[in-house]
Amino acid sequence: MYLGKRPVGDSTDKSSRKARKLSHVSLILCLLLFTTFVANVLLGKARLIFEMPSVPIFSDITEYLLLMATALFFAIAALMRERATAQEDSRYRPDKQ
Repeated sequence: MYLGKRPVGDSTDKSSRKARKLSHVSLILCLLLFTTFVANVLLGKARLIFEMPSVPIFSDITEYLLLMATALFFAIAALMRERATAQEDSRYRPDKQ
């Protein structure tokens, strides 16, 4: 009989925690990469407005790679969060495995 209580010491608990941790790490990397991209765009604009020749900015290809890596880490974070949620749901509903 299923009472809706959380099983103790279940192997999906470790897997779920690992997926959530990977999701958090991916989101942090996504945020850092996107912040780097935005800072580069703002520095590039400031360089044009204030005529500062010594401000280093990334090339177009580097900006593209930053945005691609940001999207990749965001997708990984979303998929890992979905995996953790699915594992938690299957733990609470053993008939839905």
